[in-house]
Amino acid sequence: MRYAGFLILFLIALESSGQKIVTTYYDDGSLMEYKEYYRGDLVLYSAYYPNGELMERGVYSKGKPHGEWEHYDETGSVTCSAFYREGTKEGVWYFREDSGPYFTQVDYVRNEIMYYMTVEGYSLEKY
Repeated sequence: MRYAGFLILFLIALESSGQKIVTTYYDDGSLMEYKEYYRGDLVLYSAYYPNGELMERGVYSKGKPHGEWEHYDETGSVTCSAFYREGTKEGVWYFREDSGPYFTQVDYVRNEIMYYMTVEGYSLEKY
């Protein structure tokens, strides 16, 4: 019962904030994309594989990727951790090489690679 009350309050707050949720589905009915729109220009975005695992998630601002983005393989392991500033690649990005023990670090400044290196023995998973 407590959960139902919370859900009703959440839905009322959701409606009054102007937030809009849009979902798309695969032919089998499983979730393909989930988008939460805030203030018209900010969108929380998640995409899913047909098996239900998260494929990627991040934020769009004014139609461009903005902030932290993560990409996953079909088993749910992180394959890329990235950062955008108004659609431009910025900062340190991490890419996992297949399913092996290697990852690549790439440092971007305004879409240009400033530095990269490949390292063995680390995981991109967050703890």
